[in-house]
Amino acid sequence: MKNILNDSLFKNGIYIFIFSMSANFFNYLFQIAMGRLLTVSEYGILNSLFSILLIISVPAGTITIIAAKNISHNLAISKFNEVKKFIKNIFFKVLLFGMFVLIVYFIFVPYLMDFMKINVFLYYAILGVVLLISFFFSLLMGILQGAKMYGIYGVTGGLSSAAKFVIAVVLVLLGLNIAGALLSTFIAQIAVSLIAVIFIYSYFKKIGSKQVLDENNDDVSNNVLTIKYFLLVLFSLFFYTFFTNIDLIMVKHFFPSKEAGIYAVSALLGKIILYLPASFAVVMFPEVSHAHALNNKTKRILFKTILITALLCLFGEIFYILFPDFIISVLMGTKYLKASPLLSLYGFSMFSFAILSIMVNYYMAVQKYLLVFLMFFFAIFEVVLISLFHQTMVSVIFCVMATGYSLAFISLINIFYIDILILIKRIFQLPVPKKI
Repeated sequence: MKNILNDSLFKNGIYIFIFSMSANFFNYLFQIAMGRLLTVSEYGILNSLFSILLIISVPAGTITIIAAKNISHNLAISKFNEVKKFIKNIFFKVLLFGMFVLIVYFIFVPYLMDFMKINVFLYYAILGVVLLISFFFSLLMGILQGAKMYGIYGVTGGLSSAAKFVIAVVLVLLGLNIAGALLSTFIAQIAVSLIAVIFIYSYFKKIGSKQVLDENNDDVSNNVLTIKYFLLVLFSLFFYTFFTNIDLIMVKHFFPSKEAGIYAVSALLGKIILYLPASFAVVMFPEVSHAHALNNKTKRILFKTILITALLCLFGEIFYILFPDFIISVLMGTKYLKASPLLSLYGFSMFSFAILSIMVNYYMAVQKYLLVFLMFFFAIFEVVLISLFHQTMVSVIFCVMATGYSLAFISLINIFYIDILILIKRIFQLPVPKKI
């Protein structure tokens, strides 16, 4: 127990967990408030739009990972000047990249309007504005994560969620409804980004004054911003976000808005399983990246993170199995009780994606590429499954579940297969090849 409590992954993970739970608390207050203030149909539309936002924001998410990877890598080998150079040069590049993604997004807006059966252009315009600011917000979060500024990272996330909740409630009560709920994200990220910039500037100014720099490490490579790595991050985040959101978009396409709203509630609450261990993935990434930069072992960190993730997900799933009606009626209201039979099933499907989230972060930290190709084929697999088997909302969840568990199992085997063979050898005294 003493070793566990003194473990840096556990301590920092708990630290971020507390802050992330506060952020999730306000995120769910936001969802509860929107569920009660909007009609069931409006709520279904809102969550479908947020699913689109999550998918189109994936390029912004790559900025978080690349910033965290670059900064943690160079701080590990004491290349502080490289960190300063990276921060100075990245902002303009992020602006250009964000504008390019925004233009591509608006080209596809007419097709989205037709597919989603949501014909209010204003909603898509607001999503575009949120998309652009998300690039800069993601960069700031990546800097905080890479520098292991876990306290400010947690506070920033918590403040963003709290501000979004308050602003959304005010705007919806003023009559802006769906547009107000969408605008709240943009306003909150602008305000919190200014606060984050102040803390980042102060932190690096303080480190610079302490001369955290070792010019004798010139023999160690500090170039992690290759096109190959960028594509690894981009496609890894895209496919993972695709897996956990495409079902909402396809349900909105195949089912009436009211049923889509019921499904959205089961997805909203079921994804608590997904978010419970997310803080440990945040801590694991720079820890693994740091260890990988120094050629230290990384699988032990991964295994500990998976174990913690499994325990947290199991704990959450037990509540869904025992108290589905109570959870839905208290959090979302009795008008959503039709989602009760879906809740525990959706939560169980998210168990696999929680493990997959850890694996995605690990593969990106150690710069392994196989998972990207696997995710590509399984993304097609999920779409085909839902297209063929969408007779009921339960069948859609089974499609999501089949995709998640298959991919999580294969990715775990790929990383741990040598360890599994060694374990089998010890148990059954079987020979294990030295090279596989």
